[in-house]
Amino acid sequence: MAVADVNTDAGFIKTDLKVKTNPPRTEVISYNGHLITKKLQLGKLLQQQGTIGSISLNASLKGSGLDIETADLSVDGHISEISLLGIDYKAIDLKGQLSEARFSGWIDIDDEKLGLDFNGEIDLDSEVPVFNFTSKIKHADLAAMNLLDQDSVMLIKSEINANLSGITLDDLQGRLSIRNTVFIDSRGTYSMDSLILRVDSDALISKRYQLITDFF
Repeated sequence: MAVADVNTDAGFIKTDLKVKTNPPRTEVISYNGHLITKKLQLGKLLQQQGTIGSISLNASLKGSGLDIETADLSVDGHISEISLLGIDYKAIDLKGQLSEARFSGWIDIDDEKLGLDFNGEIDLDSEVPVFNFTSKIKHADLAAMNLLDQDSVMLIKSEINANLSGITLDDLQGRLSIRNTVFIDSRGTYSMDSLILRVDSDALISKRYQLITDFF
C-alpha cells in the first residue's frame, strides 16, 4: 500500500493507493484506492503541458498503467479545479472508465463557463469511432472557453442524443439528434427546435442520408 502525503513543486498529493505489479508483465502496475490532489501539475507529469495544466481532485481509482497511452482506469470522484487548453474549469463530478481514447460513464460540470450533463460512451480507440451518449448543454460560453472568437458574446445551450459510429462520410452510420438549441451573440438570439441526422445503408442503396430540421 502506498500511503503518502507529498507536497512538492508539482503540487500536493495524498493517497492510500494499493500498488502492485502483475507478473509476468512486471512493467504493468495496477492500483486501487483513494487519491487527493491540490494544484497538481498533471500536464507536466504526463508531458502534456500544452493540453493539461493543474488539477485538484478527490477520487477513488482502480486501474492499471501509468502511461497516458496504456492506462486503463475506473474513476469515481470530484474535480474541484482543472486547467484544459489554458482554461480553468471547476465543479466537475465524474464516474466511469477511462483509457487512452475512450470514456464510458457520466460527467456533470457546473462551471460558470460550462454547465454540462453527459451520460454514455465516446470511443475513439476503435477502428471506427463510436459515439453513444446523451448530453445536455445547460450553458456554454464559447468565447470564454476560447472555442470561437468571432464575437465577445457567444453562448449556447442544447440537448444531444447520439447513436453513431464513424466520423467520415464513408464510414458514418447511425442517428444524431440535436434539440432545444439556443444560440446568443451580440446581434441577437437564434433558436432551433430540432436537427436530426440519420445515416443508414441497405442492399440496394450503399448509403442513405436524411437530415430533418426546422432551422432552414
